[in-house]
Amino acid sequence: TLSLPEAVYVAPNAFTQCEKLTRVTLSRITIIGESTFAQCSALQQVSAPEATQLGENAFAQCSALTSVDMPQVQRVGNSAFNACKMLTEIVLPQTTHIGNYAFSSCSALKTVSMPLVTEICDYAFGDCKSIEILEFPQATKFGLFIVSGCASLTRLELPATGSFYTIDSESGTGNVIGSSVFNNTPFKNPPLFSSKGCTLVLNSDKQAGSTSSIVPQANSNQWAGCTWKEIVSSSTSMWMDRRFVVQLQILHHSYLPIAVIQPVKQRQSKPTNLQAHHSAVYLREVFLQFFFEVIVLFPVEFHF
Repeated sequence: TLSLPEAVYVAPNAFTQCEKLTRVTLSRITIIGESTFAQCSALQQVSAPEATQLGENAFAQCSALTSVDMPQVQRVGNSAFNACKMLTEIVLPQTTHIGNYAFSSCSALKTVSMPLVTEICDYAFGDCKSIEILEFPQATKFGLFIVSGCASLTRLELPATGSFYTIDSESGTGNVIGSSVFNNTPFKNPPLFSSKGCTLVLNSDKQAGSTSSIVPQANSNQWAGCTWKEIVSSSTSMWMDRRFVVQLQILHHSYLPIAVIQPVKQRQSKPTNLQAHHSAVYLREVFLQFFFEVIVLFPVEFHF
Protein backbone atom coordinates (compact mmCIF):
# COMPACT_ATOMS: atom_id res chain seq x y z
CA THR A 1 0.00 0.00 0.00
CA LEU A 2 1.23 3.45 -0.95
CA SER A 3 -0.10 6.60 0.72
CA LEU A 4 1.22 10.07 -0.10
CA PRO A 5 -0.91 12.48 1.96
CA GLU A 6 1.25 15.59 1.40
CA ALA A 7 2.79 15.09 -2.06
CA VAL A 8 1.40 17.29 -4.86
CA TYR A 9 3.23 15.72 -7.82
CA VAL A 10 4.39 12.26 -8.83
CA ALA A 11 7.21 12.03 -11.36
CA PRO A 12 6.99 9.95 -14.55
CA ASN A 13 7.91 6.27 -14.13
CA ALA A 14 8.12 6.72 -10.34
CA PHE A 15 6.46 3.42 -9.49
CA THR A 16 6.55 1.57 -12.81
CA GLN A 17 6.51 -2.24 -12.41
CA CYS A 18 6.07 -2.20 -8.62
CA GLU A 19 4.60 -5.68 -8.80
CA LYS A 20 3.61 -5.97 -5.13
CA LEU A 21 1.80 -2.66 -4.86
CA THR A 22 -1.94 -3.26 -4.29
CA ARG A 23 -3.41 0.07 -3.18
CA VAL A 24 -2.55 3.72 -3.85
CA THR A 25 -3.89 6.82 -2.07
CA LEU A 26 -2.76 10.20 -3.40
CA SER A 27 -4.60 12.73 -1.28
CA ARG A 28 -3.23 15.99 -2.76
CA ILE A 29 -1.70 14.96 -6.07
CA THR A 30 -3.06 17.02 -8.99
CA ILE A 31 -0.97 15.57 -11.85
CA ILE A 32 -0.10 11.88 -12.23
CA GLY A 33 2.79 11.72 -14.66
CA GLU A 34 3.68 9.51 -17.59
CA SER A 35 3.85 5.77 -16.79
CA THR A 36 3.82 6.55 -13.06
CA PHE A 37 2.09 3.29 -12.13
CA ALA A 38 2.37 1.41 -15.42
CA GLN A 39 2.61 -2.37 -15.22
CA CYS A 40 1.89 -2.53 -11.48
CA SER A 41 0.34 -5.93 -12.01
CA ALA A 42 -1.05 -6.34 -8.46
CA LEU A 43 -2.52 -2.83 -8.14
CA GLN A 44 -6.25 -3.07 -7.36
CA GLN A 45 -7.38 0.30 -5.97
CA VAL A 46 -6.44 3.89 -6.75
CA SER A 47 -7.72 6.99 -4.97
CA ALA A 48 -6.63 10.44 -6.13
CA PRO A 49 -9.44 12.85 -5.18
CA GLU A 50 -7.56 16.02 -6.29
CA ALA A 51 -5.98 14.73 -9.50
CA THR A 52 -6.93 16.69 -12.61
CA GLN A 53 -4.59 15.16 -15.22
CA LEU A 54 -3.40 11.65 -16.00
CA GLY A 55 -0.26 11.32 -18.08
CA GLU A 56 0.36 8.89 -20.91
CA ASN A 57 0.37 5.25 -19.74
CA ALA A 58 -0.26 6.39 -16.15
CA PHE A 59 -1.94 3.09 -15.21
CA ALA A 60 -1.34 1.11 -18.39
CA GLN A 61 -1.32 -2.67 -18.02
CA CYS A 62 -2.39 -2.62 -14.37
CA SER A 63 -4.08 -5.93 -15.01
CA ALA A 64 -5.61 -6.30 -11.51
CA LEU A 65 -7.03 -2.76 -11.24
CA THR A 66 -10.73 -2.81 -10.25
CA SER A 67 -11.39 0.49 -8.44
CA VAL A 68 -10.63 4.05 -9.59
CA ASP A 69 -11.64 7.09 -7.51
CA MET A 70 -10.70 10.27 -9.37
CA PRO A 71 -13.65 12.67 -9.30
CA GLN A 72 -11.71 15.74 -10.49
CA VAL A 73 -9.78 14.35 -13.46
CA GLN A 74 -10.31 16.52 -16.55
CA ARG A 75 -7.83 15.01 -19.02
CA VAL A 76 -7.10 11.32 -19.46
CA GLY A 77 -3.80 10.87 -21.30
CA ASN A 78 -3.01 8.49 -24.12
CA SER A 79 -3.17 4.83 -23.05
CA ALA A 80 -3.72 5.91 -19.43
CA PHE A 81 -5.74 2.77 -18.63
CA ASN A 82 -4.72 0.61 -21.57
CA ALA A 83 -5.11 -3.13 -20.91
CA CYS A 84 -6.56 -2.81 -17.40
CA LYS A 85 -8.28 -6.11 -17.98
CA MET A 86 -10.10 -6.40 -14.62
CA LEU A 87 -11.57 -2.89 -14.66
CA THR A 88 -15.37 -3.14 -14.98
CA GLU A 89 -16.44 0.45 -14.22
CA ILE A 90 -15.01 3.90 -14.78
CA VAL A 91 -16.73 7.05 -13.46
CA LEU A 92 -15.02 10.35 -14.24
CA PRO A 93 -17.60 13.12 -13.76
CA GLN A 94 -15.28 16.04 -14.68
CA THR A 95 -13.40 14.56 -17.62
CA THR A 96 -13.59 16.50 -20.89
CA HIS A 97 -10.79 14.85 -22.92
CA ILE A 98 -10.08 11.13 -23.52
CA GLY A 99 -6.71 10.47 -25.14
CA ASN A 100 -5.68 7.95 -27.78
CA TYR A 101 -6.05 4.33 -26.63
CA ALA A 102 -7.02 5.59 -23.16
CA PHE A 103 -9.22 2.59 -22.31
CA SER A 104 -8.29 0.25 -25.13
CA SER A 105 -8.22 -3.47 -24.36
CA CYS A 106 -10.10 -3.02 -21.07
CA SER A 107 -11.86 -6.24 -21.91
CA ALA A 108 -14.07 -6.39 -18.78
CA LEU A 109 -15.19 -2.74 -18.87
CA LYS A 110 -18.99 -2.49 -18.93
CA THR A 111 -19.94 0.80 -17.23
CA VAL A 112 -18.63 4.14 -18.46
CA SER A 113 -19.80 7.47 -17.04
CA MET A 114 -18.17 10.65 -18.38
CA PRO A 115 -20.99 13.16 -18.87
CA LEU A 116 -18.77 16.16 -19.68
CA VAL A 117 -16.50 14.60 -22.30
CA THR A 118 -16.25 16.69 -25.48
CA GLU A 119 -13.29 14.97 -27.19
CA ILE A 120 -12.78 11.24 -27.69
CA CYS A 121 -9.50 10.46 -29.44
CA ASP A 122 -8.28 7.56 -31.60
CA TYR A 123 -9.14 4.02 -30.48
CA ALA A 124 -10.18 5.34 -27.05
CA PHE A 125 -12.38 2.30 -26.32
CA GLY A 126 -10.89 -0.08 -28.85
CA ASP A 127 -11.33 -3.77 -28.02
CA CYS A 128 -13.54 -3.07 -24.99
CA LYS A 129 -15.53 -6.13 -25.91
CA SER A 130 -17.87 -6.11 -22.87
CA ILE A 131 -19.31 -2.59 -23.26
CA GLU A 132 -22.98 -2.64 -24.25
CA ILE A 133 -23.91 1.06 -23.89
CA LEU A 134 -21.87 4.23 -24.31
CA GLU A 135 -23.31 7.66 -23.52
CA PHE A 136 -21.49 10.92 -24.19
CA PRO A 137 -23.97 13.80 -23.85
CA GLN A 138 -21.47 16.58 -24.70
CA ALA A 139 -19.10 14.92 -27.20
CA THR A 140 -18.66 16.69 -30.55
CA LYS A 141 -15.06 15.80 -31.56
CA PHE A 142 -13.98 12.25 -32.32
CA GLY A 143 -10.83 10.40 -33.28
CA LEU A 144 -10.59 7.33 -35.50
CA PHE A 145 -11.82 3.81 -34.65
CA ILE A 146 -13.09 4.84 -31.21
CA VAL A 147 -15.19 1.67 -30.76
CA SER A 148 -13.22 -0.75 -32.94
CA GLY A 149 -13.68 -4.29 -31.63
CA CYS A 150 -16.53 -3.34 -29.25
CA ALA A 151 -18.51 -6.41 -30.26
CA SER A 152 -21.13 -6.09 -27.49
CA LEU A 153 -21.95 -2.41 -28.10
CA THR A 154 -25.67 -2.18 -28.93
CA ARG A 155 -26.44 1.45 -28.04
CA LEU A 156 -24.41 4.60 -28.64
CA GLU A 157 -25.78 7.92 -27.38
CA LEU A 158 -24.36 11.14 -28.82
CA PRO A 159 -27.12 13.70 -28.12
CA ALA A 160 -25.03 16.89 -28.21
CA THR A 161 -26.25 19.72 -30.43
CA GLY A 162 -24.31 21.16 -33.35
CA SER A 163 -21.94 19.70 -35.93
CA PHE A 164 -19.62 16.76 -35.21
CA TYR A 165 -16.00 16.69 -36.38
CA THR A 166 -12.98 14.40 -36.39
CA ILE A 167 -9.95 15.38 -34.33
CA ASP A 168 -6.81 16.39 -36.16
CA SER A 169 -3.78 15.56 -34.02
CA GLU A 170 -2.11 18.89 -34.81
CA SER A 171 -4.86 21.47 -35.00
CA GLY A 172 -7.41 19.87 -32.70
CA THR A 173 -10.08 20.18 -35.38
CA GLY A 174 -10.76 18.30 -38.58
CA ASN A 175 -13.28 17.23 -41.15
CA VAL A 176 -16.93 16.37 -40.68
CA ILE A 177 -17.25 13.09 -38.81
CA GLY A 178 -17.24 10.04 -41.10
CA SER A 179 -17.25 6.25 -41.09
CA SER A 180 -13.61 5.98 -40.00
CA VAL A 181 -14.69 7.07 -36.52
CA PHE A 182 -16.90 4.01 -36.06
CA ASN A 183 -15.25 1.45 -38.31
CA ASN A 184 -13.05 -1.33 -37.03
CA THR A 185 -9.34 -0.85 -37.60
CA PRO A 186 -8.00 -2.27 -40.86
CA PHE A 187 -7.15 -5.98 -40.70
CA LYS A 188 -8.88 -6.22 -37.30
CA ASN A 189 -9.69 -9.78 -36.33
CA PRO A 190 -13.03 -10.68 -34.67
CA PRO A 191 -14.74 -9.80 -32.44
CA LEU A 192 -15.78 -6.69 -34.34
CA PHE A 193 -18.06 -3.74 -33.72
CA SER A 194 -21.07 -3.63 -36.03
CA SER A 195 -22.99 -0.40 -36.48
CA LYS A 196 -25.78 -2.49 -38.05
CA GLY A 197 -26.40 -4.05 -34.64
CA CYS A 198 -26.21 -0.78 -32.73
CA THR A 199 -28.90 1.81 -31.98
CA LEU A 200 -27.65 5.36 -32.38
CA VAL A 201 -29.16 8.24 -30.40
CA LEU A 202 -28.68 11.73 -31.85
CA ASN A 203 -30.10 15.16 -31.16
CA SER A 204 -33.05 16.07 -33.38
CA ASP A 205 -31.02 18.86 -35.02
CA LYS A 206 -29.41 16.16 -37.17
CA GLN A 207 -32.67 15.02 -38.70
CA ALA A 208 -32.59 14.75 -42.51
CA GLY A 209 -34.14 17.71 -44.25
CA SER A 210 -33.25 20.14 -41.48
CA THR A 211 -32.83 23.69 -42.75
CA SER A 212 -29.89 24.27 -40.41
CA SER A 213 -26.21 23.86 -41.35
CA ILE A 214 -25.68 21.04 -38.83
CA VAL A 215 -23.45 18.25 -40.19
CA PRO A 216 -23.64 15.43 -40.71
CA GLN A 217 -27.37 14.80 -40.90
CA ALA A 218 -29.11 11.45 -40.48
CA ASN A 219 -31.10 9.90 -43.29
CA SER A 220 -33.25 6.93 -42.30
CA ASN A 221 -30.73 4.60 -40.64
CA GLN A 222 -27.70 6.18 -42.34
CA TRP A 223 -25.37 8.58 -40.55
CA ALA A 224 -21.67 9.47 -40.74
CA GLY A 225 -21.13 6.99 -43.55
CA CYS A 226 -22.44 4.05 -41.52
CA THR A 227 -25.62 1.97 -41.52
CA TRP A 228 -27.10 1.65 -38.03
CA LYS A 229 -29.67 -0.71 -36.57
CA GLU A 230 -31.84 2.36 -36.03
CA ILE A 231 -31.38 6.04 -35.36
CA VAL A 232 -33.53 7.73 -32.75
CA SER A 233 -33.66 11.32 -31.65
CA SER A 234 -33.32 12.67 -28.15
CA SER A 235 -35.43 15.70 -29.01
CA THR A 236 -34.60 19.01 -27.40
CA SER A 237 -37.63 20.26 -25.53
CA MET A 238 -38.74 23.88 -25.24
CA TRP A 239 -37.75 23.91 -21.57
CA MET A 240 -34.41 22.11 -21.33
CA ASP A 241 -32.03 20.04 -23.44
CA ARG A 242 -32.86 16.74 -21.76
CA ARG A 243 -34.69 13.57 -22.73
CA PHE A 244 -38.23 13.33 -21.45
CA VAL A 245 -40.47 10.49 -20.42
CA VAL A 246 -44.16 9.98 -19.86
CA GLN A 247 -45.74 8.00 -17.07
CA LEU A 248 -49.34 7.54 -16.11
CA GLN A 249 -49.53 8.40 -12.45
CA ILE A 250 -52.45 6.88 -10.54
CA LEU A 251 -53.59 9.24 -7.83
CA HIS A 252 -54.30 7.52 -4.52
CA HIS A 253 -57.59 9.26 -3.76
CA SER A 254 -59.07 10.17 -7.10
CA TYR A 255 -57.58 7.33 -9.19
CA LEU A 256 -57.39 9.89 -11.97
CA PRO A 257 -54.69 8.93 -14.48
CA ILE A 258 -52.51 11.91 -15.25
CA ALA A 259 -49.73 12.03 -17.85
CA VAL A 260 -46.69 13.74 -16.37
CA ILE A 261 -43.66 14.58 -18.50
CA GLN A 262 -40.44 14.31 -16.54
CA PRO A 263 -36.67 14.29 -17.28
CA VAL A 264 -34.74 11.01 -17.50
CA LYS A 265 -31.65 10.34 -15.46
CA GLN A 266 -28.81 8.67 -17.32
CA ARG A 267 -29.08 4.87 -17.44
CA GLN A 268 -32.04 4.79 -15.02
CA SER A 269 -33.85 1.49 -15.34
CA LYS A 270 -37.46 1.18 -16.36
CA PRO A 271 -39.92 0.23 -13.64
CA THR A 272 -41.79 -2.97 -14.28
CA ASN A 273 -45.09 -1.82 -12.79
CA LEU A 274 -46.92 1.45 -12.40
CA GLN A 275 -46.79 2.52 -8.76
CA ALA A 276 -49.72 4.02 -6.93
CA HIS A 277 -49.23 7.51 -5.61
CA HIS A 278 -49.49 7.30 -1.82
CA SER A 279 -50.55 10.85 -1.00
CA ALA A 280 -53.32 13.17 -2.09
CA VAL A 281 -52.12 14.98 -5.19
CA TYR A 282 -54.28 17.43 -7.00
CA LEU A 283 -54.03 18.37 -10.62
CA ARG A 284 -52.79 21.87 -9.87
CA GLU A 285 -50.00 20.42 -7.69
CA VAL A 286 -48.90 18.19 -10.52
CA PHE A 287 -48.37 21.21 -12.75
CA LEU A 288 -46.52 23.09 -10.01
CA GLN A 289 -44.16 20.16 -9.55
CA PHE A 290 -43.91 19.52 -13.29
CA PHE A 291 -40.16 20.11 -13.52
CA PHE A 292 -39.10 18.62 -10.21
CA GLU A 293 -40.35 15.03 -9.92
CA VAL A 294 -38.56 12.16 -11.65
CA ILE A 295 -40.51 8.96 -12.37
CA VAL A 296 -39.35 6.97 -15.35
CA LEU A 297 -41.36 4.66 -17.55
CA PHE A 298 -39.99 4.97 -21.07
CA PRO A 299 -38.03 7.53 -23.12
CA VAL A 300 -39.84 9.60 -25.68
CA GLU A 301 -37.83 8.93 -28.82
CA PHE A 302 -38.53 10.13 -32.34
CA HIS A 303 -37.38 8.00 -35.26
CA PHE A 304 -35.81 9.73 -38.24
